Amino acid sequence: MKGIQTPLQSWDPYKCTGAQSNMFVAVYNSLTRETPEGTFEPALAESWEYETPTKFVMTLRDGVAFKDGTPLNANVVKANLERSVATPTGITSQFAANKPQITVISDLELAIDLDHPDPDLPFLFSSCGGMMAHPDLVAAPDRMVNEVNGTGPYNFEADASIAASSYVFNKKDNYWNSEAYPFSKVTFSVIPDNNSMINALVSGQVDIVPGNFQGVAQAESAGMAHVLGNVSPFSILLNDRAGKLVPALADERVRQALNYAVDRDAVIKTLFGENGVPTPQIPAEGVPGYDSALNDRYPYDPNKARELLAEAGYADGFSMPVLTTTVHQFDAFLSAVANYWGEIGVNVTQEVKDPSTYLSEVLKTNYPATVYPLKGAPPYSILNKFFGPNANFNTFKSTDAEFSEYMGKAAGGDETALRDASAQLLDMGWYVSAGFDAQYYFFNPKKVTGLEMLTSENTPLFYNWQPAT
Repeated sequence: MKGIQTPLQSWDPYKCTGAQSNMFVAVYNSLTRETPEGTFEPALAESWEYETPTKFVMTLRDGVAFKDGTPLNANVVKANLERSVATPTGITSQFAANKPQITVISDLELAIDLDHPDPDLPFLFSSCGGMMAHPDLVAAPDRMVNEVNGTGPYNFEADASIAASSYVFNKKDNYWNSEAYPFSKVTFSVIPDNNSMINALVSGQVDIVPGNFQGVAQAESAGMAHVLGNVSPFSILLNDRAGKLVPALADERVRQALNYAVDRDAVIKTLFGENGVPTPQIPAEGVPGYDSALNDRYPYDPNKARELLAEAGYADGFSMPVLTTTVHQFDAFLSAVANYWGEIGVNVTQEVKDPSTYLSEVLKTNYPATVYPLKGAPPYSILNKFFGPNANFNTFKSTDAEFSEYMGKAAGGDETALRDASAQLLDMGWYVSAGFDAQYYFFNPKKVTGLEMLTSENTPLFYNWQPAT
């Protein structure tokens, strides 16, 4: 039914990637659920509130059970969340950084005490970070590489599936929210190439595929429809800000030069067409932290870039490797940026890694810079996830007192401080972003409807899909 670009590596929700998120939605439930409007609604948590800025209380849904009848209760959720703290991946690192203390109040109620305010717990619990696994798997998480046991609407049918090729799911008989999932069977097929994706859709092999603007004409001529989202700022994280691997990156002027050297309008138009949004900042228009003035922070100015390199002692440029991969145009994005950097004397070696292991490579300290879309909302969580002092994506653990001060105020709801934090990141040149992608999902409108992009996901999530007839 749906095409995906990369095969599954593990059923552990803390290792979920965007490409496979809908397979996780099929078998797991999260505590909360994001709506297309950017708000959050009940899922396994029936209600929640901040009793204080650092105390979050949840009441769970009654009557939810795992496949073997084990009930979902506060103790099970506590065990999952404590594993989240002990397993600080890119998905769980922000929650872990809060140093939460989790207390069971009753069978269906628990409290989370944080060591500092975090306004985004409903968001953090709305996707893979809030998915609840069976307590036996929580106690032995290595089993999750091959085993899956969640409270979701479908069972994974391993015998009917083909490893790294197709994944088959059949609907459970007695799911608590059965009417929300009308498909009796769903299949995800691995199709690595964008052209092959469109061809598979047009030929009827699958009903939903990701794609790009180059596929619009073919899809529309065959009667296919699409949804479009601008979710991910396509960026290169300049991780080595202390110059341990590439000494030049320790100088703020060098990082600023790399920003001035890129023609964002040209890069975004080439990769994403007219629906991409060129900008150097991370918050999107219309969300907290956005500042229209920051759109002009780094105009395309290669002469300015050369001047800054010369001031920093790198008039002849320098060389550096940059990590990338072959899906979602990561490699094409890096090639475009590397061409601009080459014009100011910065020579890039592309370190291309397999998509299936890319996230684990991104989180290592082997690379001075990595291609990664800074996707997700709300902005407070994005900035924390990628640049917080303990964030997994902040691989070299860079710190800045002003940024930390702004983020501390933003945690209490100060939107001005959030804008200041975003501006500080730009001034320091901790990353280079060309702007927001234009993520297309093509679908057969005779087979499926209800596809809607979320503000934090570049994938229309499974729980909104409906049969067309």
